[in-house]
Amino acid sequence: MLLEGTATDLEDGPLSDDTLFSWQSDREGELGIGRSLLYDDLLPGQHTVTLTVADSEGYVSEDSVTIFIASPLYLPLTLGASP
Repeated sequence: MLLEGTATDLEDGPLSDDTLFSWQSDREGELGIGRSLLYDDLLPGQHTVTLTVADSEGYVSEDSVTIFIASPLYLPLTLGASP
């Protein structure tokens, strides 16, 4: 899963420093840092993922989204008959 976020500050303009962006899951805690985060290890179930961003003066803003991760589906291997 690719998580991506952007932020703009009135004084600073678009924020591009990856260290200002922090991702968390309500079920698994800290996921990582950066404007983009590739994460493929969330537990199955509902998660509220929150992106927190701080500007150069330390003011913080955050936004959240609720997602559902399905359990892996394993299909049986079948071999077809040769014609």
